[in-house]
Amino acid sequence: MKDDEQVTIIKTSQTNHIVIDKRGIKMSSSDGKKQSTLWNPSYIRVGIIAVLANTAIQLFVSAFPLYLSDLHFSPGQIGLVAGGYTICTMIMRVFSGNLIDTKGRRIIGILGIIIFAIPIIGFIACSVIALTIFLRMIQGFGAAATTITTGTMAADVATKERLVESIAYYGLFSNIATAIGPAIGIALIGLSSPNWLFFTALAVMIVCFLLMNYESTAEFQETRAESRQLETQEEGEKKKKFSLWNFFEKSSLKASAGMFVISLATAAPTTFISTFAAEQGLSGAGLFFTI
Repeated sequence: MKDDEQVTIIKTSQTNHIVIDKRGIKMSSSDGKKQSTLWNPSYIRVGIIAVLANTAIQLFVSAFPLYLSDLHFSPGQIGLVAGGYTICTMIMRVFSGNLIDTKGRRIIGILGIIIFAIPIIGFIACSVIALTIFLRMIQGFGAAATTITTGTMAADVATKERLVESIAYYGLFSNIATAIGPAIGIALIGLSSPNWLFFTALAVMIVCFLLMNYESTAEFQETRAESRQLETQEEGEKKKKFSLWNFFEKSSLKASAGMFVISLATAAPTTFISTFAAEQGLSGAGLFFTI
């Protein structure tokens, strides 16, 4: 190693440390082994949380419009509920990233699960139209906080060498939930009572709540120690002057615009395909989401 090369040594425990060069790349650890394992217990736990949480959220994508239709909601009212839910989701996403970094992943993740789960209890207890709309909008805040937290968790427990692979697998976890969640939701809403849907989603969220204590694991502590050291200076600069850009990443605007256009095109079919199939007497609408 050259004498003028700047390195940072981060101590992660009494016996282990990590050496990081000035570019932020991990060079070595105290035991001399490269930290490149992706499928460690922490990542597996995060994967399970991601699949379960996203599945619980996706249960409502196809089934909730059918539930509203049974309550004699008009198509316009169903669209209003879906729009309110989406708007609340967008609002929460703006602030979730900053909250996750400042308050902690576990806290925001647990709050997201609770905020998503409490309205489910309301759906079981009461079917008043105005209250149903309000509770569904509240769920949007919880869904956004939960999904953003699980994505951040996937990055937290992965080493820098496997970070891109970790994010790719997280996308796969979300796709699995998107494929099976709506189909399961339609199947559950077709049973004797819509409460089957609500109890299932509630049970899944309880399991996610119990699994959320991932920040105490060794893998998280080590990988988080690396990034925290490199983030300190940048966070300090942001705190000096408040700016709206603290909540937005400029480099992501183009990709966000593309996702907005795609979502705009798919929102209506996703919301109304289940009610359309029911009106036409078609079965197997859940396969639309799976395929």
